[in-house]
Amino acid sequence: MNSQLIPLLRAGAPLALASLAQTLVGTLALVVAGRVGERELGAVGLGSSLFFTIAAFGVGLLLGVDPIVSGAAGRGDREGVRRAVGQGLLLAFAAALVLAGVIALAAVMLGPGLLAVDTRIDLQRYIWGRLPGLAPYLAFVVLRSAAAARARTGRVLLASALASTCVLLTAPALASELGVLGVGLAESGGALVQVLVLARGAPRPSFARARSGLVAVVRSGLPVGLALVAEYAVFASLGWLVARIDPGHLGAHQVAMAWLGTLFMLPVGLGAGVAAAVGRALGRADALSARDSARAGAWAALALGIMLGAPLVLVPEALAAWVTREPAVIAAAPVLMRIAGFVLVADSVQVVAVGASRGAGATRFALGACLSGHYLLGLPLGVTLATHAGLGAAGLWLGLGVGLSAIAGLLGWRNRRTGELEPSPCPSRSRESSSPALWTAPLCSPLPPALPASPRPLP
Repeated sequence: MNSQLIPLLRAGAPLALASLAQTLVGTLALVVAGRVGERELGAVGLGSSLFFTIAAFGVGLLLGVDPIVSGAAGRGDREGVRRAVGQGLLLAFAAALVLAGVIALAAVMLGPGLLAVDTRIDLQRYIWGRLPGLAPYLAFVVLRSAAAARARTGRVLLASALASTCVLLTAPALASELGVLGVGLAESGGALVQVLVLARGAPRPSFARARSGLVAVVRSGLPVGLALVAEYAVFASLGWLVARIDPGHLGAHQVAMAWLGTLFMLPVGLGAGVAAAVGRALGRADALSARDSARAGAWAALALGIMLGAPLVLVPEALAAWVTREPAVIAAAPVLMRIAGFVLVADSVQVVAVGASRGAGATRFALGACLSGHYLLGLPLGVTLATHAGLGAAGLWLGLGVGLSAIAGLLGWRNRRTGELEPSPCPSRSRESSSPALWTAPLCSPLPPALPASPRPLP
């Protein structure tokens, strides 16, 4: 395990910082909108939530490329890498067309009964500016997977940093001329810069016979997309429930959520690195390295979560004061901030465990764990603690933490107990072969399986 930790951190650190830089883009957009006006700030915040909630499905779908491209890279199959990138880009543009229509329709259907007329118009204008960046945003997900599979993650960080710089330089001028439409266009420009920078160092995509493998990508990515949407819905529901059950702590909830959402992006990047490491190891039929990468990732996630969560527990008042100047909110925030510190630890471990499962191509069990942990345990427990136990917003946050811990535990048990990272026999295939290989099983090795082979592919 120790032999895998240093390479994992070396590849995962740029991905973690790149994820943080992408969060900075959204923060910059909100800051610029806030300088235009309070109504514009609200419209951009709501529009951004609408955009990313729907786009999250496309992101998850495209993460199905992870095990395929990393497995090909581990085998040294350059043509397989190029074909996987081509499959991912085809799927990215197809998904962008469909999801752009869904986002536009959702923006139009927000009627006057839900939002004030001026806010609704501003939200729609922001969405029109943001939609041109959807296809580059989804294409970036594919190219990021290819860069991680080839252990060339420094360029991912460079691309995200340049995207943030682009938004910082262009958003104020565009916003002063076009209002919230300009804010959306600046973010779209940042997405385009990001994907163009990453494309320069990416393998040249191969579209020859690429459509024949799209089913494998969709089969792997569809559960990830559904899981991401389900998780977005949990966090959105949490805010709504706080507003209904304990409205006096809504401001404190937003402060805690802002810190959690920002710091969480670092473990997200680590999870992407773990997915690539596991996939590469399985691609070269090295099940031992795959297990070691998954275990090293879990320990790294635990350490990272503790490190990031400690300030939330130890100095919550100071961190709350960075977000708001309202004395009442600062006074109410410490309880939720301390719980958020522990939630961040559980969330860090579970997102890296999900990455290990994704790298192995085993995504259906991860979807089941997500739905069970959040909707069968976390949310019901949180509502019970908030209402019957009288804990209010704190009870809802405790339920969230328990749900995330359950997901992490389920995935850890699956990885250890049911042989998810155990190898199964591979069909012989020449490394030089350029024929397309369907992803028939997430785990393969020339060695016999340690456990009885499943009669069907692992979920």
